[in-house]
Amino acid sequence: MSFPSYEEYIDIPFGLWYDRSLFILQYALPLIILTLTFTRIAYVLRESSKAQLLRSTNRSIDPGKAKRKVIKMVALMVGVFMICWFPYHGYHTFSEIFNMEVSQRRRG
Repeated sequence: MSFPSYEEYIDIPFGLWYDRSLFILQYALPLIILTLTFTRIAYVLRESSKAQLLRSTNRSIDPGKAKRKVIKMVALMVGVFMICWFPYHGYHTFSEIFNMEVSQRRRG
């Protein structure tokens, strides 16, 4: 049993759908879920710090400082996920596009 080369693999419609589904399932969908979840966390933290600031009688203590650090950390986590996984998925996406253009030039 032999496996197809990358050029043969790209010509297979299944290969195209497989690469695209991996991009969606392993990069785009988790990135969207992470972004929405962490945006909700940041919103709840911000609203609770506003309410706590209104209830606080001592104005010298900033209750939102620790919460701002949490928001920055959460944003950093989303950014690191995006930066770490983009080269892998970007390579496969751009090589697929480039190989399709090259194969179309060869045929035409």
